[in-house]
Amino acid sequence: MGLTETRLGLIPATIGPCVCARMGEARARRVFMSGRRFGAAEAVDLGLLARAVPAADLDAAVEAEIVPYLDCAPQAVAQAKALLRHLGPVIDEATIAHTIRELTTCWEGDEAVEGIGAFFAKRKPAWQG
Repeated sequence: MGLTETRLGLIPATIGPCVCARMGEARARRVFMSGRRFGAAEAVDLGLLARAVPAADLDAAVEAEIVPYLDCAPQAVAQAKALLRHLGPVIDEATIAHTIRELTTCWEGDEAVEGIGAFFAKRKPAWQG
């Protein structure tokens, strides 16, 4: 996994608010700015994943997560979800518009042209020497 946009001269703008809300700013900084890849165990540690299981255990793990929800009142679950969204970081139209503006600025910049060009040409971008 990884938020590799910065390796291309871009920023993880569109997904940024959701990732930051999930991981917190300090943890998000570690992966936003480095563009590095990381495995499932680190994704759990970063708070990006709730848990990771071997492929052979996936069906049982999904079942174990789903079953408790089936015992809950659907409207109460919906209201709890809405309450958490209200209590958590604001991801509203203004936030989304801001991320779009920031990404557009990056797309129009010299680094994005170089980074994306390098990616398609299968070469290192100029900033990597």
